[in-house]
Amino acid sequence: MTASRNDGDGRPAATPAPGGRPGERVLRLPQPLDQSAQTALTRALDQAVHSDVQWLAIDLGALERLDDEVLALLLTLHSNAGRLRDRISLVGTSPAVVRQLAESGVSSLFHLGAAGHPPAAASRGPGGDPTD
Repeated sequence: MTASRNDGDGRPAATPAPGGRPGERVLRLPQPLDQSAQTALTRALDQAVHSDVQWLAIDLGALERLDDEVLALLLTLHSNAGRLRDRISLVGTSPAVVRQLAESGVSSLFHLGAAGHPPAAASRGPGGDPTD
């Protein structure tokens, strides 16, 4: 990825974008996902963990499908998310991507939907299981 590459809105791909609300951070996963983008995402996650960010959204809107490299990156991001591990939403997901997330089991690690508004986030127990 070169420094001049962007995701269509003038911001470089893989750089953190401000969330829609205070305490939110949105990280965009570019396509294709190269080593430079992976490094930028890992760095942005580390900065979010060590800041006042309360919720993290990973925007998968640029992806038509998930490959092994993207799944591995999502697992790494989840593993390194520290205090934000249970506060990560995957947003902008197409039906095909949602299906792949479910089939791979990765969807169980993240909230699917709008950042800061996970379905049943308040009703999850310590292990992430619903607590009806």
